[in-house]
Amino acid sequence: MSLFASSETVKLYIKDKKVVNKETDTWIEVPKELSAELREEAITIFQNSKIEVTRDGNAILDLAAVNAIPYKFLAKVIKSWSESVPVTLENLKKVEATTLLNIWIKLQEMYNLGGSNAFGV
Repeated sequence: MSLFASSETVKLYIKDKKVVNKETDTWIEVPKELSAELREEAITIFQNSKIEVTRDGNAILDLAAVNAIPYKFLAKVIKSWSESVPVTLENLKKVEATTLLNIWIKLQEMYNLGGSNAFGV
């Protein structure tokens, strides 16, 4: 066992703009686990989301901020993909928005980024 995050990767398969459990021709490869630096970056993305608390204690969440696609983070996390061009920030911005948003949502779930304990401890 090592203190360092594993260099092992996993493939996430895409079909009809969604991440699916069945193998497809369209895929991305991401780290099995995040390094501390990447986790911190992901948590910062959430902290920058706008949440307003009203006087009666209700929270108002800016859904536009939550649904924003963190291109720079994705460019660091996606190690390879089924496309014939390299994974770059410029190429990620050419990917269909719903597909990228679904990938981001899957990564949040996979890395336990948005739950009650965002640090996964």
